[in-house]
Amino acid sequence: KQKKLAYFETVEHDKVAQEYGVTIPPTRMILFEDPNLMIELISCRQTTALDLPMKILVWEENNDVYIGFFDPKIMKKRFLLQECEDIITSMSRLKIRVVNEALRDD
Repeated sequence: KQKKLAYFETVEHDKVAQEYGVTIPPTRMILFEDPNLMIELISCRQTTALDLPMKILVWEENNDVYIGFFDPKIMKKRFLLQECEDIITSMSRLKIRVVNEALRDD
């Protein structure tokens, strides 16, 4: 909220699996976005909305917790973008900042 990000939800994959009688380690997908970047990116190329909102995966493996995400720069190849470079770079930096701040708060 301090960064004026829109938080959508945390998908608890392990709890869904548990409802189906399967046990998997804690696995959570956090969905969020920067509304301004989202508007700019979709205005630049609507198909990029397929990769929105932004996602960060948090999971437990071998008693350690990991954080992972796809770098938005992948969208340049995925959507054959020749434009939108500044927006994608800003999204990439945002994800890195969010992850770094989460690690510091721990």
